[in-house]
Amino acid sequence: MRVLVTGGAGFIGSHLVEELLRRGHQVTVYDNLSSGREEFLSRFLEGGRLRLVRGDLLDFPSLKKAMEGQEFVHHLAANPDIRRGPEQTDLDLRHNTVGTFHVLEAMRSS
Repeated sequence: MRVLVTGGAGFIGSHLVEELLRRGHQVTVYDNLSSGREEFLSRFLEGGRLRLVRGDLLDFPSLKKAMEGQEFVHHLAANPDIRRGPEQTDLDLRHNTVGTFHVLEAMRSS
C-alpha cells in the first residue's frame, strides 16, 4: 500500500514510518522539518520504499502533488510549539486548522 505520513519526521511520526515500512508499505513522508529531523528517517531512506518530501501543509500545490497516487494518509503534522499557541493563536489556526483542511482537500482531489 502507498501511504503518506504528514509530520513523519517527528518523534511519533518516525516510529509510525518504521512500522509501516516493516509491514512492507511504500511510504512518503511530507514534513517541513520545523521540529522533525531527517536523522530520524535516515536509516530507512536507502531501502527504496521511503520518500521524504520537504514541504509545508500551507503550500497546497506541493501537498497535492505529494498526495498523488497515495492510498492511505496518516496526518500527524501540527504546530509543535504549544507554548506560543496561547499568545499567537494564528499559529495554531494556520498550521493545525488550515493545514488539516489542505490535507483533506488534497485527499479529495487525488
